[in-house]
Amino acid sequence: MAGISHNDCHLSLQLGNGRLSVALQDRLNFHHRKVDLDLSAQSTEELNQQLHTIREWGSAYSVSCSITEPGNTLVPEAIYHEENLAHYHHFHLDAPRNANIASDKLIMLPAYNVYALPDGCELVTRVFPTCHILHESTVELELALRLARQANQNGAWLFFGNGFFRLILIQDGQLQLANTFRFASEMDVAYYVLYVFDQMHIDPKQFRTFATGNIDPAGAILTLLREYIGAVSLLSNSTLADTTWKGKNEQQALSGFTLLHQVLCAS
Repeated sequence: MAGISHNDCHLSLQLGNGRLSVALQDRLNFHHRKVDLDLSAQSTEELNQQLHTIREWGSAYSVSCSITEPGNTLVPEAIYHEENLAHYHHFHLDAPRNANIASDKLIMLPAYNVYALPDGCELVTRVFPTCHILHESTVELELALRLARQANQNGAWLFFGNGFFRLILIQDGQLQLANTFRFASEMDVAYYVLYVFDQMHIDPKQFRTFATGNIDPAGAILTLLREYIGAVSLLSNSTLADTTWKGKNEQQALSGFTLLHQVLCAS
């Protein structure tokens, strides 16, 4: 694209629940182009036509794909073995036995994030052979840990998806809890957050609470949360884009750059 350099842009894909979203973004998260594909509803011919255009984007920019479906398991690095991926995942989650299991190595935490690859991953890797695939919860964990350590503060991060949210608690720079909750109403969200705070003896006044993702800034969820636990700050795109990412090697550096263009910024 005219006026946009290779290093300043990134092709960000999101895959989950039979849908593939593709956005060409710059470092400030401006969407130069965006396409949403329903993988199950479109004909093969229609899909191939759109994929041809998207493939051309991918030939010019770095590409990553985040898995947006809920369901992940954190495994400490000290006990992680690649051959046990399916065991790690099925021990905690009721995933299909024939599901392909993958993992992300975290940068900020000595752990691996294990998850199932949804339908459509083979299509993504066929169209973009160099695509870096990771789970959105990996992005969220890295962001929460990095932001908490940079600000030197205890924090609770709420990352909202479609009908679920992840709650991540960071205290003294260390991960205390990371869990996914499904919800049907704002009362469900408030109950889960209050229950976790109570069980972990957390005083909301001593923790900063942040929210981002698929959530209405003026909606009932944030209104109710603020009524029960106090201030809840929204993470803006500029806050996320200003975060400095540095990996220990080339692959981790790619992962770090990828984080700026994933689910938290793409909605």
